Amino acid sequence: MIETSSRQWIKKYPIVSFVFFTYLLTTVTWALLLSIFGRIPIEELIGKPSAVLLVYIGAGAPTVIAVVLTYITNGVDGLSKLRKRVFNFRVGYSPWLAALGIPFLCALGAAAIYTEFSNDLGNIALPSWYDILPPSALLLFLAGPLCEETGWRGYLQPHLLKTFTPLKSALLIGIIWCFWHIPLSLTPGTTPALDHPTAWVQYLVSTIATSVLIMIIVVRAQGSVATAMVFHWASNAALSEVVMPMFPSANNRAWEEVELIQVGLLLLFATILLILPRKNGVRVI
Repeated sequence: MIETSSRQWIKKYPIVSFVFFTYLLTTVTWALLLSIFGRIPIEELIGKPSAVLLVYIGAGAPTVIAVVLTYITNGVDGLSKLRKRVFNFRVGYSPWLAALGIPFLCALGAAAIYTEFSNDLGNIALPSWYDILPPSALLLFLAGPLCEETGWRGYLQPHLLKTFTPLKSALLIGIIWCFWHIPLSLTPGTTPALDHPTAWVQYLVSTIATSVLIMIIVVRAQGSVATAMVFHWASNAALSEVVMPMFPSANNRAWEEVELIQVGLLLLFATILLILPRKNGVRVI
């Protein structure tokens, strides 16, 4: 009786269930991380296997909860449908091009615009490995994209789209996604510190703009979560792993201003894609 009642409640309130359990698992896991290791910078935690495990469990909460709730409510058939959404690669070239290209264009464009008005970035000095992406950029795919997107775009997004337009759904995901990061903000080197409200406002705007862009791409890619993973990865890697190494003498203040320009470019791209003619009757707004 209890199991049946719980299953019915989750079916009736899938969005609330997903958000609640995702926040719960992430908060408990990252609270445990803090209680064991304290506020150690993420760069130092990487060398501690148990800390890395806790970081990834917390980061993977959206996907873990998505899989569990899908199985509880729809069984193996539900998991099969979820898997097909996640690993849908046959969506044409334009979603892939947008998913990979927009984040890098925004990062490179922000740096180029900044250099027109300031010399604080210094001269370009390409590191020796620059002919290929560094290993750290590839490892970023294992963090946010692989850990999160099955939950945000594979589970939460389809449920939101049953009630809201894609744009409203993207705004809601952006807000939920942003504040979900709060527990990790207590670990230096991850998200903005809680004592920097201005940085959090910028982070919220950036997350919402990213969510809107991913929504547009995924909607036009017939729900392919794989395209969301590519965009998420490119967003994480473009500035920190590709652009920043080009300017080794730049200071933190310069990069903060570059990041602000980058957010503006993300909003510009989101606006352009929202107003572009939509093919096949796909309604985004």
